[in-house]
Amino acid sequence: MIFVILALFNLILVLNLSKFSKIFNIYDIPDGKLKLHKKKTPIIGGIILIINFSIIFFYQIFFLKNFLSFKLEIFHSLELLSLIILIYSYFFLGLYDDKYNLKPLNKLFLSVLIILISLLINKNLIITNFSLSFYDSRIFLENSSIIFTIFCILILINALNFYDGVNGQCCLIFLVFFIYLLFVSHLNFFYLFCIILILIVMYLNFKN
Repeated sequence: MIFVILALFNLILVLNLSKFSKIFNIYDIPDGKLKLHKKKTPIIGGIILIINFSIIFFYQIFFLKNFLSFKLEIFHSLELLSLIILIYSYFFLGLYDDKYNLKPLNKLFLSVLIILISLLINKNLIITNFSLSFYDSRIFLENSSIIFTIFCILILINALNFYDGVNGQCCLIFLVFFIYLLFVSHLNFFYLFCIILILIVMYLNFKN
């Protein structure tokens, strides 16, 4: 049932893409320097992804009483809350930045704040130790754990932002990630849907 709803939604979306773009009125304007495309391009990939994610999320929460492997129990609910804060907060931060061009320092401050709140809610996200292939002992971070974790998440997000320079490039790396997860995880439906959705976004990306 949910798969049919999502398929219909995305079909309607693709057929009415120009109208959908005008609702949000967020465009990437060419500047002849870093942005070399010939005409203004709607920035709606993230909006398409978050709407699809929200449909799955609310369907599973209200009808299945869980989301992915998180059950609606106190412990799992905190983990789920931290995940939702990260996803939605970063989405709205990015949306606001696309629309109004946040100053880098303001964006950095808000990013750190979002991650910090998520880590304080769910301490399982905190990297407390790690190992290196060329070093025999594990490295324990102790009091530096939260700072190191925030740094790692910020680096990952910025790396993906820098990587997303050519049409379909960022979609391609996420496609590889989700194909791998499809084969190693029991969450087959979720990752299969993610793959289909990324292919749709990639198609739209190539169509500008």
